Amino acid sequence: MSKNIFAGFVPTGEIDALTAYLRREKERNGWRVRITISDWTRIGQGHAILVEPDGRAIASPVWEHPDCLLPFGNLAEEDMEDLWQKYPYKENHMNKYLENTLIVV
Repeated sequence: MSKNIFAGFVPTGEIDALTAYLRREKERNGWRVRITISDWTRIGQGHAILVEPDGRAIASPVWEHPDCLLPFGNLAEEDMEDLWQKYPYKENHMNKYLENTLIVV
């Protein structure tokens, strides 16, 4: 759940410093491994769709809602196409999974 999600956030400045450090180390050491970093403030709210056992579909995290959760439908009562049409964070969701808002080092 997204409850108290902000307590564990690392500030963007620290993530930028870590990214720069990792790029330097990869270059210096000849590392070929791919490192992916998630800065949730860049990814944006509602990027994840959670489906609970009863079928309830929830956008998460959504900062201004209780526990950062926004229920928007129910997969047990609607098909996925209908849920997707109602989903208010399509762009953030797609950008995350297409890695447009992830940091790849």
